[in-house]
Amino acid sequence: MIWIYIFDKFIPVSELKYEDVLKTFDEDESKVFKLIKGKVIEVLGFDAKILQVNHYCSYVKGSEFLIEYFVKYEKSHEEGIVGIKIIHSENPIQLLREYYENEKSICVEV
Repeated sequence: MIWIYIFDKFIPVSELKYEDVLKTFDEDESKVFKLIKGKVIEVLGFDAKILQVNHYCSYVKGSEFLIEYFVKYEKSHEEGIVGIKIIHSENPIQLLREYYENEKSICVEV
């Protein structure tokens, strides 16, 4: 199962397939966000505009993965930045916990 983690909520993305994410990530890690952009705009609000997307970090554990992006957006004439994670795991809470425990050793500041 693929999940998006945004604003402290896990949102299932049943239409997104594991193989599609991996293939897209192998081609260009920044393009994976395009696979979930519609769902992210749904969460941010349909009047939100994505201004910039930066890949921050990826964490892989066997067949599970977590890919994190920082997304700058505009909504109601105000700008914000939100961290968005794409997670593939049967237990996304556990994988997210492991990611946070290892983040400093696997991620480089942007």
